[in-house]
Amino acid sequence: MEFDIKEFEPIKLLCSTNEIKYKAPLVFSDRNDFPVEKLPHTLAMGLNYSYICLHRGNIDDWYIDHSVEDFVNRIRFWFSDAACNNLIKPGDDFEPMINYTETGNIVYSYNKLTKFIEEYWSNNNEKNGFAYAMCCFNNKEESEHLNINEESFSVQILEVFEKENLTSLLQKLNRERIKNKNVFLGIVGWGQKNSKYNEYFKLINITLEELYEFNKKIGIDLKRALNILKDKKIPNIIALISAINRPSKVIGFEKNIEFINFLFKIKKVNEFNVNKIKEDGKALVVKHLEPLTRNLAANISTLSCKKNPKILFVGAGALGSKIIFHLARNGYTDISVVDNDILVPHNLVRHALFADSISKNKAKEIINKLNNIYIMDKNKNFKYYSESFINFAINTDLSIYDVLIDCSASKSVFSFISEYSKKLPALVIRAELANKGKLGLVLKENINRNLKIDDIQVSLFNYALSNTEVAEWLKNYQKLKENFEGAQFEDITIGMGCNTNTMKISDNIISYHAAIFSSYIKKHITNDIQNGEFLISYFDENNLSENYCKIISVQDFISVNTSENNWTTKIYRKAYERILNELNNSKPNETGGILLGNINKNNKTIYVTDIYIPKDSKYGPYLFTKGSYGTKEYLEHVLKSTGNIINYVGDWHTHPESSTNMSSKDKKSLLELKEYLKEYSYPAHIMIFNEKDISSYVIS
Repeated sequence: MEFDIKEFEPIKLLCSTNEIKYKAPLVFSDRNDFPVEKLPHTLAMGLNYSYICLHRGNIDDWYIDHSVEDFVNRIRFWFSDAACNNLIKPGDDFEPMINYTETGNIVYSYNKLTKFIEEYWSNNNEKNGFAYAMCCFNNKEESEHLNINEESFSVQILEVFEKENLTSLLQKLNRERIKNKNVFLGIVGWGQKNSKYNEYFKLINITLEELYEFNKKIGIDLKRALNILKDKKIPNIIALISAINRPSKVIGFEKNIEFINFLFKIKKVNEFNVNKIKEDGKALVVKHLEPLTRNLAANISTLSCKKNPKILFVGAGALGSKIIFHLARNGYTDISVVDNDILVPHNLVRHALFADSISKNKAKEIINKLNNIYIMDKNKNFKYYSESFINFAINTDLSIYDVLIDCSASKSVFSFISEYSKKLPALVIRAELANKGKLGLVLKENINRNLKIDDIQVSLFNYALSNTEVAEWLKNYQKLKENFEGAQFEDITIGMGCNTNTMKISDNIISYHAAIFSSYIKKHITNDIQNGEFLISYFDENNLSENYCKIISVQDFISVNTSENNWTTKIYRKAYERILNELNNSKPNETGGILLGNINKNNKTIYVTDIYIPKDSKYGPYLFTKGSYGTKEYLEHVLKSTGNIINYVGDWHTHPESSTNMSSKDKKSLLELKEYLKEYSYPAHIMIFNEKDISSYVIS
């Protein structure tokens, strides 16, 4: 193909003298007959100006790294490539037309429209054709979302109908117009499948007759499509989407179809008792915008998972709001939020919402914002419930959700979820902050709830014995309890919320943890990781090089029924395995020591996370006498490291050659233990082990 490129091409440069050092001049051809309609990387800006696109990316970024001589050579090389038909390199995708327009835009899904055309080709021997569409001007809310000013407009395609269903379309159109909806007709046209077009087109100030000619050239019978409408009662605005079948895939899209979009007005005239359609002004070329949908958001966010699970968020505070928006922007569009709190001014320091939501329910406002983000995605499912979670859960089947994420920082919600006996979602997560924001914590139950969040929490407390950051947090927590004794602080939570203006923590700290938590949640939604675990996200603003994130897998606890039916003992599997090892190493002698862990008096559970064996204990085949050497010092170390949370929870010993029933001496020891512990209001507890059985004896 030959192009009319001269040996000497006149050009014009448009630049700002203030910015010439940093911004590349705009380049235009300075001849009226420049073949803009035949060349890629060009754009007719008016009747006499043709813009030359020198760089597919940001030309200013290229310009800043090159000299003026390089810039001039780039212009020269562009014209040389144009003369040789080399502006699209061999093997490249097809370069779409540049449609510079500030008049407005039209919103529709490229993939849905190309699918409609391909299905038509498949069912109609690959022939050309057209269809009708119901379009509308976007309402004020939608226009603001799309950044449309008063001098431009935005329209969208609501639905495409085969031409045989025009009557149904017109009936629906009239119903919508009765409701004062600003709807109108559109036409989608395409050529034969085997017809390919390399040509570019000059589409400035185009008349209806020129529009007919343009569409005829690409195989679309626009005149016929309009003539069918001449006797119909329709609005005087028509949207036209003309499909050009390119020889290869169009850059930026998945198919070889390029759409050119127009908006024009028509008027009906009656000549010799025959209705005709004529133009009413020039046709406007409008820009295509792809609506934000789940698939587009997931693609931009590199989310490979096709799952869109039903996610239930409990708590829409600072942390929860950020995680919700992170996940929604990643393409998760089936989210429900439960929170009965309202946004107050000081929340704006840390919350994802803005001042327009003050005094409004947080959950409702978040959902409103998400609906605006995905305003044109008809498959979104965002819901809010402005009530307490416990009330909501009592009246709702929580198993309809796939994921439950608790960001409430509420101890009552924590206890409710831990004790919930009905079926919960497969993925249950608790996320919160601790130690003035230095620690971000995530507790994740395992798939069958053998490990609930309260079990995971005890494992986290025990982890303080080997992790200085967790130990520091629990020590500070203990100091807080000691400094603020009294009823109002009796139930202070381990995690913390951010709903008071006395909580000193910055937005960037919450955002840091929220980003990590969101990535963690995405991973577990994608991979169906079944084990229970906890995540620690450590962030110190004053020592950024020490920040880290760890995920610790938690082995299960073995549940043991106790002598008092209302109590349960849960022994960490690692602790049990250590006891069995001591039993086998000591038999036929008995061995024993003390039990370390945590006692939850509310749900009457004794957690055993570790053991200690005093070195001066006495062993025999049917006798064990617990010693005391080193016990005090070790207990002090454990209590100090865990803020008194991991503590003494009972005694243990083995019966290697007999059952785990209590001997008379064991019964006496249990009563003595009860007497000793009565001032602490803790139960007396003894565990007895042999190779096969475990018994737990409790007197509360």
